[in-house]
This record gives sequence, C-alpha cells and structure tokens, in this order.
Amino acid sequence: MLSNGTVVTECQSLLARALSVNASAALIAGHDGRLQWVNQAFLRLSGYSEQEALGKSRQQLGWDARAARILEMVRAGKAWSGETVLRHKRGGTRFVNEVITPLRDEQGNITCFVALQQDITGRRRTDASLRRLATHDAMTGLANKATFLREQRAALRRSHADGQLAATLFIDLDRFKAVNDTYGHRMGDRLLLAVARRLKAAVRQEDVVARLGGDEFAMLLRSIPNPAAALALASDVAHSVSRPYHLCGSQLDIGASVGVAVAPFPDADAAVLLELADQAMYRAKRRGGNCAELASQPVVVKM
Repeated sequence: MLSNGTVVTECQSLLARALSVNASAALIAGHDGRLQWVNQAFLRLSGYSEQEALGKSRQQLGWDARAARILEMVRAGKAWSGETVLRHKRGGTRFVNEVITPLRDEQGNITCFVALQQDITGRRRTDASLRRLATHDAMTGLANKATFLREQRAALRRSHADGQLAATLFIDLDRFKAVNDTYGHRMGDRLLLAVARRLKAAVRQEDVVARLGGDEFAMLLRSIPNPAAALALASDVAHSVSRPYHLCGSQLDIGASVGVAVAPFPDADAAVLLELADQAMYRAKRRGGNCAELASQPVVVKM
C-alpha cells in the first residue's frame, strides 16, 4: 500500500489495516505532508486512484488553501480538527470535517500524521438551502419581503452618505387573475417566473428585486440621481412586463402598475416607503394600469 520505498513501522501498519475498513475517509501522511497511505473511502471521496494520490501533498491535490498552515501546526505536535475543502479530481468541491493527529515514535519524534475525514457536503448544501428559503421566495428565487426591507434600510443609510437617492418600486401585475382563471395556476406560476426574469433583467446588479406575494413585486433602486429618473425607470419596467409572453404554445398579455416612492433622507422608514409606493401603484391602476406613478411625498420617520 506504500509508495516510493517509504518505510512504515509495525504500529503504522496495524493502524493502516484498522483504518482500511473505516467508513470515513482516512489517510496517513509523512512528516513532509505527502500521502503515504489512503483507504478506499478516501479514494471514493476524492476521485483519485491510489497511484495518483500517494506521494502527493495536500496542495498538489488542490485542497484547502490553509493546508500549509495546518501542516505547520501538526508538525509542532498539535492535533488539528476543523472543516476543510477537498477538490474532487473531476471538479467540484467537497466539504469535510477533518481530524489530524500526529504520531510519535518511542523517542517522542513525530513520524507521520493520521487524518480522518467525514464528508459533510450534503449537510452544507441543505443548510444553505434552508438559509436561502428564509431570505428568498421559494418559487422565483427573488428576495422575500423581510430581505427587501433589510436591504432597503441599508440603502437609505448609504444613499445619504454618497449624496444619492434610493427609490422603492411597488409592482402589481394587471390582468394576472384572468390568466389563472383561463389557463390554471400552473400556467400562472410559469408566468410569474417569466415576469421575475424580466424584472431582474430591467435593473442593475446592485439593485434588489423581491416578490412580496401573489402577483406583487418590489424593487429597490440604489443611487438614483432624482425622482424623475426613478419614475422613468419605473415606466420602463412597466413596459418591459407588458410585452407578450409566449408560454406552452399560448400568448399571454398582461401589464404592470408601478408605484414609486423616493426617500431623500436616511431616517425614512423602509416599511412606510413601501406603503407609499403601494398607494402610488393603486393610482396607476386607476389610470388604466400599465404605467407608473410617483408617490406625492415621502414620509420621514425615525427608524
């Protein structure tokens, strides 16, 4: 199992035999950090063959950037444990919980290191999915209302510092109910996804698009020079949403009513601004829809 003429003590041989049947990935590395022995679980986890892995260092296998620092620590005689990143041979990343223990000979000299690795990639992805569900709309992937308000508060503070304005847009789809009634909710969901893509494409990367629920969306526009610019962009959003949609062999025609609220003060309340934009949106609907209205005046309330 050993390469390059490496001499392993009887104790190490016994340890290797014990680790060979371990369900966790296991390896033995020499004092120089190069792999001397690996078990089958490690080969499955990394994608390398035994011949490819033996004699290589962690850096050569593309592992965690902290590999040199970790090796320095265990060379000093300290066991190390933590989360590391392993690059699979065919690409992609594996996250592992790892424990590295230095082994000493009878004179107390460190001869090698034993590492056990537990793959936690699935758990990490599950945790990331749960965190995203807490901050984003499950269907469209857009930010949810709580995330939108948090981003809005931060944008208001930054806008005061750089002398720019932050604008809030409230968007409600026109004639969306007719789509659900005629084609069913599955088609309605496809339409919402298509609208979400258009809204994302209509703004800059630093802006925020959120789904508030149903067919209601919101936008946060950062660094806007004046209310007129915000209203012009809102009108462009309404026109973009109103272009025909071709889904599942059907042409769907809807519109969008957009309300705009601009806050020139850092202490404007985010929720109040969203409500003002909502009210302006209803004025747009009363005008016949598929247009944008600017809120008459921002309300300033200490946060």
